[in-house]
Amino acid sequence: MERADAGTERLDAVTLGQFLAALPSDVTVIYDAGNAAAPLRWVEPSELEDPTPYLLDGEFVLTAGLPFLGDDSSKNTSSSKTGSTTSSGHANSGAMADAYVRRLVEAGVAALGFGLEPYFDAVPDQLVAACRFHRLTLVQIPSTVPFAAIGLEFSQLLESGNARVFRQLADTNRQLMRAVLSARPEHELLSALTQRVPAWALLIGADGRVRARAAAAASAGALGTGAARTGAAGTPGGTGVEL
Repeated sequence: MERADAGTERLDAVTLGQFLAALPSDVTVIYDAGNAAAPLRWVEPSELEDPTPYLLDGEFVLTAGLPFLGDDSSKNTSSSKTGSTTSSGHANSGAMADAYVRRLVEAGVAALGFGLEPYFDAVPDQLVAACRFHRLTLVQIPSTVPFAAIGLEFSQLLESGNARVFRQLADTNRQLMRAVLSARPEHELLSALTQRVPAWALLIGADGRVRARAAAAASAGALGTGAARTGAAGTPGGTGVEL
């Protein structure tokens, strides 16, 4: 299965930090890789030993630890419900966790959520070490928080963000339409644009003369200076539209 293009357009992005802040308070960040500003694309539960062929970049992967039960060496007393292991078993378990986390990082996964119960009553130490080594944010999900609730929270955040973008686009479209139909369309269009972009703008005719000008409040002082320096060649330092 081919991974989707990392450049796929998104209407609005929910960041990892926003998502974690919206989760129940008993969801615990075990290791913070410092990527709170990273955009999340989706929340994906997976119990595969190698889920990466089915992942997009920027996902929050959820697992209950099933990939680490294939080797008895993962069942140590400090990290699971079962008995002790040999030192070679710990080494094998550490290698398995390291390979698992390394694959996730190479696939561009933003964070790993580890659900407690029914397999483990704590996050395996080897997994914590691997996440620290490869710098992958690791989150502990208590048994009281279903994976479905995690996915639902993300969907609701994404939906509210996209709705906000649609409202902004609709407002901008209405403002531009009113500008076009006004008595001074050139001036009103530039004014509408500079309300959305913190810059000043000049509309220059084919004869090199300024036909309209507008500036955001923070850029108004620079408009006069920029306009004075503007000739037929263009508008250095600002936005110019030539007709």
